[in-house]
Amino acid sequence: VTTMTDMTIRMYRSLLSFLLLPLLAYAIDQASIDFLRINSEKEDVKTLFSGLQYKILKKGPGQHHPTPNSPCSCHYEGRFIDGKVFESSYDNGSPVTIAPQEVIQGWTEAMQLMQVGDKFELYIPSELAYGDEGAGKLIPGGAVLIFQMEMLEIKGDKLPALTCDPADPKTCSDKENAYVAKMRQKSQEDLQRQMMRLVKTMDPSMDQEKKDWIMRRSWILKLLTTAFRDQTGERNTRTVEL
Repeated sequence: VTTMTDMTIRMYRSLLSFLLLPLLAYAIDQASIDFLRINSEKEDVKTLFSGLQYKILKKGPGQHHPTPNSPCSCHYEGRFIDGKVFESSYDNGSPVTIAPQEVIQGWTEAMQLMQVGDKFELYIPSELAYGDEGAGKLIPGGAVLIFQMEMLEIKGDKLPALTCDPADPKTCSDKENAYVAKMRQKSQEDLQRQMMRLVKTMDPSMDQEKKDWIMRRSWILKLLTTAFRDQTGERNTRTVEL
């Protein structure tokens, strides 16, 4: 029998799995490689550890993130790096309802970062989209895809928003800032070990406050690991299995 506690722990493990996504290779064609490299150098573009790049176009009033299996109402427009639009819910006249776990990996990761009212622009390497095979006649193999995505409604389960940015102490609580200061002394390998340790400590018997603190620490570690990679140019290819 599946209990609500079991379902909750699976939701948290799913989000922790997202936080521990391994770094993947970039798209294979030179034009895509050049685009991602140049784009990553823009001040308002963030590059995650997976290789996903995104820019926040608008911040909404939402206070929660969707879980991987939570249906979400979204508007989106997809285009290639040459600007050609290949699909648009705006043009179709209505948003789509999808869960993060039902779509390409780049969307899966980005949607779980979003809150209601947010609008992001995503720059998705082919390995986080349709890979070398593409998608029929619409998406060629190796294509980097650009999406504008707007989160209109989270219709299913939600998790409290993860808002702490280690680079901006104002976005973090005193407890989070103390943890950031402690973890800044660690190497990248130590940070990754700490992330894996947190996953193993998640237990159905924990109270909600302890579960939330594990999630917030995992979020901080993910951002610190990404920052470490950006500063050193190092990439980690280890896969963490939950």
